[in-house]
Amino acid sequence: MNRSNIHPAPAFALPMVLLLVLVSGIILAVMLERQSAQALTVERQMETYRFHHISRGVQEAVEAWIRGNSNNDIAGALDVDGHAFDLQVEGGQGRAEVVHISFFEAQDKVLADFSGLSGEALEAASGVLIRLRDELGSRALNYVRRDGPVPISVNSAPDEVLHAALGSVLDLNQTNSMIGDIRAARQDGTPIDAQALTGLLNNAGVDAQVLPKVQALITAQPVLWQVVAQADPPPGVYPVPPPVRYGGLAIINGPAGNKGGSLQRNSSFVSWEKLADR
Repeated sequence: MNRSNIHPAPAFALPMVLLLVLVSGIILAVMLERQSAQALTVERQMETYRFHHISRGVQEAVEAWIRGNSNNDIAGALDVDGHAFDLQVEGGQGRAEVVHISFFEAQDKVLADFSGLSGEALEAASGVLIRLRDELGSRALNYVRRDGPVPISVNSAPDEVLHAALGSVLDLNQTNSMIGDIRAARQDGTPIDAQALTGLLNNAGVDAQVLPKVQALITAQPVLWQVVAQADPPPGVYPVPPPVRYGGLAIINGPAGNKGGSLQRNSSFVSWEKLADR
């Protein structure tokens, strides 16, 4: 063999090959990432559609249950843990899912949105909010809500909220005495009803002229409720996915005379959405 005919590879050939391999790798990575992103987008769209389809049916079932219970106090229809009923729904791919429906009082904070209020109702609501701000400062933000009527629930409101509401119309001694009586009445585990609340007001010796103002600020029959629908994972699925939770706020006008003031809505629900895991 004539060695003079053998030519060494150009010095730039190897770096060029490595560069081509690197570029090919980058292109492949970008393609895979784009494919993964597209798959994730499709999965999210399917999950959104599935959530809308199932949750819409659950919402309609809850609406029907609320209408069927319209002549009764909602609290009396719930278990001690707030559970109302279970619903079996189609979860896709022939799987049935069980959805647990629960209700929790949501009228335990001070109303901070005065839309639709006027006259005495507006004056009362603003008085409570100002009192809450004066007593708690920036912490007052933890004790306000946007929806529902002005009165707060005596069964679920914390002392800070009760103090702001009662303290806006009663003196300090009566306010503290009333809060103590409410706290004591809660301890036996039986919810304070309208009759029991009337008894507490009578025992507190609230002046007849002030009594209507107090009754406009506290209630034993709240109409604002947090509805939670939690779906069990479909059977036979592994790994077991976390439970799906959705729900929202609902205005539930119970027995006659408990209509939540001037709130008038075509639907019971103020909101309905997927709930964050907690």
